[in-house]
Amino acid sequence: MNIRWLKQNLGTVLFGVVFVAGLGALSWELRKAVAVQKTVEADLAAQQQLFQSLQSKKPFPSQENIQKVKADFEKLQSLNLRLQQHLAQKVIQPPVAQSEIDFAQFLSRTVESLGDQAMGDRAVPKLIVPDNYKFGFSRYANVLPCRDPSIKKEECLELLGKQVVIVQKLTHLMITNGISELVYIRRAEIEPGNNDDALKVARNTDPRGLYTTLPFEIKFASGPDEFQRFANSLTHADWFIAIRSLQVDAQGAATSTTQLTAETEKTRRIAVTMRLDVIEFPQFRPRPNKSNPQVR
Repeated sequence: MNIRWLKQNLGTVLFGVVFVAGLGALSWELRKAVAVQKTVEADLAAQQQLFQSLQSKKPFPSQENIQKVKADFEKLQSLNLRLQQHLAQKVIQPPVAQSEIDFAQFLSRTVESLGDQAMGDRAVPKLIVPDNYKFGFSRYANVLPCRDPSIKKEECLELLGKQVVIVQKLTHLMITNGISELVYIRRAEIEPGNNDDALKVARNTDPRGLYTTLPFEIKFASGPDEFQRFANSLTHADWFIAIRSLQVDAQGAATSTTQLTAETEKTRRIAVTMRLDVIEFPQFRPRPNKSNPQVR
């Protein structure tokens, strides 16, 4: 090769080399772009084919499926109605009290009966209660109820009657399940005012609510097995009873060993403070303003 010619035409040679290299790079990029384009076109063709297939099948619910949905919806409505009617039957039947004197007489008889049941026919009481205890109704020991003009007398007497019936049931469950000692029973007040038996919890009074509650608190002492039986019996009571809070404290000296002996297990006692609500569901009433959804 003529060196002199190469020196004279060095710029031209370099330009040619750069041009050929750039042309090769562009060709390589073009081949890559063509490959990507073919892939995209293949995916697009597959999606279009799927779309056309779905269009041809008309994937809307068949009449058979619509009938099944309607039948299931009717079954659901029927079960919901049966459930609400069942819950509505779980109401507390208070005694019929036409006047404050009627209620006072009923309360006096009930307190006396509960005291006799707690004592039983033995020298040792079945359930130890405080002396001259009124089972949460000491406020009405010497005062007639529902005399406040700001409340409705009929509603007041009805709610107080329900509370008496509930206290009867709770006391009966404590006696039958072997609870040894009742410390106190507290209830939410129906009338304005306060006393030693009052529970500082407001009862649910919303007339638009799905349920109403009557709050109580009881404190008692027993063995662990007796407490377990009593707690289980609440779930099988005539009404819906919800345990809101529970505090259990051990009583007596603790053993030094990690494993209790059989004798220690029998004599072990616990103090239990239980906050519970007795829940009532109102009678089911259809609401004509809100029609049930229709399946078309």
